[in-house]
Amino acid sequence: MRVESNGIDSNSTTTQKIMRFVMILILVLLFGENSFSQQTKSLDTANVKYHRDIFYTEAKDSLQSLDVYWNSESKNAKVLLFVHGGGWLSGDKRQYGEMATHLAAQGLTAVVVNYRLSPLVKFPAHTEDVASAINWTNQFIRNYNGDRNKIYLMGHSAGGHLVSLIALDGRYLKKHKLKAKSIQGVLTISAAFEIKPQEGGATKKYLGMVFGDDENVWNQASCTSYVESKSIGKVIPRFLISWGKHENSLITKESLNMMKEFEDNGIKVQTHIFDTKDHYAFVNELKNERSPFFGKVTQFMDHL
Repeated sequence: MRVESNGIDSNSTTTQKIMRFVMILILVLLFGENSFSQQTKSLDTANVKYHRDIFYTEAKDSLQSLDVYWNSESKNAKVLLFVHGGGWLSGDKRQYGEMATHLAAQGLTAVVVNYRLSPLVKFPAHTEDVASAINWTNQFIRNYNGDRNKIYLMGHSAGGHLVSLIALDGRYLKKHKLKAKSIQGVLTISAAFEIKPQEGGATKKYLGMVFGDDENVWNQASCTSYVESKSIGKVIPRFLISWGKHENSLITKESLNMMKEFEDNGIKVQTHIFDTKDHYAFVNELKNERSPFFGKVTQFMDHL
């Protein structure tokens, strides 16, 4: 099914198609064929409608595109914009179509975003792309029964880093004449918050491939650099920080460090801990409206 949109939508060039094929091949090698098995299922269930591959920049690059899933029965729906992980090197919105369908079936409007990946680009390109997707959402989501005043950002792993940085460092939204108050809340899942070499984590070589070799840039890319007290007038959206109890210990460490930054500045945050080591446990939980995480997300989004 296709529907008309105010977004930018046209055929990808041959080069973009080759790039997409390579990225999908990488994902299959990393996560197995089951990562894409959901795409063989019909997504047009119940009252859910969808529009895929909408370009959110003038570049008409398939890696600067998004998919929208919405409920035809909803009006002024809350909007959940989801940004995938993959270490800033891999990942694709197509992995999350079934998850987005379930969210739309529950009345939300879900936006699932692609962004350019390293090593083809370096920071801040990934962040700038997601900010552009937020700007598109702010402008056009009313066409998909969504309310621009009820936009929430959700990011997994590297995607959690991107949505957090955009919410905390106002430069990215300012470029589009938007402010942090345009975002009602940020939900992170097993996110990276600190950009620095760590034992058992990213090496200098890896960080150089994504962020370059300048340590000052690494600091600019670290979310912990931007948490400041509300008393000086900085607007910070509400945060729900989640991670797996048995995941890599660095994920827990960074989540706790980020929480401490907030708390030291008098900013309350909510948390959720998955009782698993599965880095992708959230996907199935968001497909089950009775799951603890789905309940936590709903509660978080219900309190504007």
